[in-house]
Amino acid sequence: MKNYHSNTEVANWGCLSSSDFLVLHAPSTVQFLQDPGKLQLSEVPDVISLTYGFTVNRDLNFQGLAAGSLFKRPKANVLIAVDGFTENSPSLETKHGAKVPLDLDLPIYSTERVVSNLQSSFSPERRPFIVDLSADKSIFDLRSLSGEIFRDLPVTADKIGQLLTGKTSLLNRYEVGSLNSSRDADRTLLSELQLIEEIMSKVSKNAAQIQDNVPDFYSFAVSGYRAVVDQYGDQSEQARDAAHLISKYLEQLTDRFKALYRDSVVVEVVTLPSLRQALARKTRSLLATQVGETEEEKYNLASVYDENFPVIFNIWVWFMIFFFLGIYGIVYTMIYMDPGKDSIIYRMTATRIKKE
Repeated sequence: MKNYHSNTEVANWGCLSSSDFLVLHAPSTVQFLQDPGKLQLSEVPDVISLTYGFTVNRDLNFQGLAAGSLFKRPKANVLIAVDGFTENSPSLETKHGAKVPLDLDLPIYSTERVVSNLQSSFSPERRPFIVDLSADKSIFDLRSLSGEIFRDLPVTADKIGQLLTGKTSLLNRYEVGSLNSSRDADRTLLSELQLIEEIMSKVSKNAAQIQDNVPDFYSFAVSGYRAVVDQYGDQSEQARDAAHLISKYLEQLTDRFKALYRDSVVVEVVTLPSLRQALARKTRSLLATQVGETEEEKYNLASVYDENFPVIFNIWVWFMIFFFLGIYGIVYTMIYMDPGKDSIIYRMTATRIKKE
C-alpha cells in the first residue's frame, strides 16, 4: 500500500530549489503521495484539474495524487508562481505538506486548461469565481473574469506603488529588511505583493459571492523576486530579505485562504528559475501594461475555445448536413408522389365514394 499524507496535519519547514511544486495546504480529501518523483511543468494544470475531480484527456507521468472522495472536493485552488531562482540564490522557507521537484519540459506554464474546465463544467447561472493573474495576464483580464468586484483596482505601477504608503500597506505588517520601496527592483516586488493584498481584501469583503457549491480558482505570478536577484545578485542581502518576505507572506496568504474557505482549499507554490536560465519563458510583471493596445487586446475580448470544440463542431456540422439531405429527400418524394398509387388517403376516399 502506498503511503500518503495531507498537509493539514504535517507541519514541515523546507527549502525550495530553483524548480519545485510545493503544496502549502490541502484538505484531508486531497492526498499527495510521498516521494512521487518529478512533476513535469506541463502537467501542473492537469494536477490542479484533478484536485477538483475533473478528468484529464491524457495519461500523466505524475502519480503523486491519490484518488479522493468524489463527493468532497475542495472549494478552491490557489496557485502562486514565483520565478527568479538560481542554484545560489536564497530559497523560500515555508511550512508545507508535499514537495515535488519540477521537470521543466516546457518553457512556460499556462492556466488556460484549468479555467476552461471550470467554465465549461458549470452553467452560466453557476459561474466559478476566477482570479487569474498568471504570467501572461493583466489586471484587465482579471476585471473581465470577475466583474465589478475589482473595478476600482489600480491598473498602473505608479498607482499600485502609492498604496505602499497607505493604511493597507504591507510595509506596516511585514519586516522587509534591506528592501527599499524607493528603488525600482524592490518596488516591483513590494507592489506585486501589495496588489495581491488588495485583491484578497476585495474578495474578503465580497465573501458572499463565493459561498456556493461552485469551486473557485486563483492564480498569481510574482516576478519581482527575479528583479531583485537581477539587480543585486543571487547571494545579496536584498535577495535573502526578499525570499524571507515572500515566505512570510505566503504563510499569511495561506491562512487567509483557509479561513475564507473553511479549510477546503488547496494552496500550491511553483518556483521557477531565472529567465536567464530558463529556455525562453515569456513573462511580465502583474503591473505591466502595453502601450498602443486595441480595445480587444486590452480587455481580452477574443473568444476562448474549449478543447472539445473540434469534436462538438464536427457533430453539429454532420448532423445538419444529414438532416438537410433527409428533409430534401422527403420533400422531393412527396412532390413526385402518385396520389392514386402511393397515397393511402386517396385510396380510402375512392373506396368510400364507390360504396355510396
